[in-house]
Amino acid sequence: MRRIPEAMTRGCSRAASSPCGLFGAHSLYHWSHADVVAQDELLSHKAPFLNVTMFTVLVTLSLAI
Repeated sequence: MRRIPEAMTRGCSRAASSPCGLFGAHSLYHWSHADVVAQDELLSHKAPFLNVTMFTVLVTLSLAI
């Protein structure tokens, strides 16, 4: 039972040292573009949760835990 969690955490150090998820969010995720969110009704509804600030907070908390 111990090997699976060990294998899952093997990539954590690489994820923490690679900030492309945080700084490259504009090129990776279409919900980070304000004009796309304004045109899409579903993204407008999800805008309080799907934004760069919330994404940064959640990624930071996930890496900290």
